[in-house]
Amino acid sequence: MANCPKCGAHLRMIDWKQRCPHCKANVFLYDLQERLMLDADKAEVQHYHFQKKWTVSKRRSSARSSRSRAS
Repeated sequence: MANCPKCGAHLRMIDWKQRCPHCKANVFLYDLQERLMLDADKAEVQHYHFQKKWTVSKRRSSARSSRSRAS
C-alpha cells in the first residue's frame, strides 16, 4: 500500500493509525515543514502568473473605457 517516509517499512492496509508500527514516526506530520514550504513556493509562482494576467486584463479594460469616452 504505502511506505513509511522515515524507515521505509511497508505499511499494510490495516496500519491505519497515524504512527508507523515499526519506528513510531508520525506518518502524516513527517516533513510537514518542508511540504508547507514547497506549497508556499508553488502558491507564490501561481500568484505571480495570476497578477500578471490581472494587470494585462486591467490595462485592456481601461483602454476600452477610454476609447468609449473619446467617441
